Amino acid sequence: MGAIQRLPRLSAREHDVLVALRDAVDDATAAAELRVKERTVKFHVANMRAKLGDISRTQLCAVAALHQLLRCASCPAPQT
Repeated sequence: MGAIQRLPRLSAREHDVLVALRDAVDDATAAAELRVKERTVKFHVANMRAKLGDISRTQLCAVAALHQLLRCASCPAPQT
């Protein structure tokens, strides 16, 4: 799977931000959805990127979807 072998544990708030990022166009929209300041969203994004090896925001969502922490709207349902 490349450089990322195990997904580090995300805090509950980081997970909330990740879900908001999946659905939001930008930080301001995600912040409004979570009822926090935009800089709070940026703080959590920076923490997640640090934990995951400085990957892009799009890659954050892709990695989370891969690890089944996050369902992306365009991803097929996991096979059971």
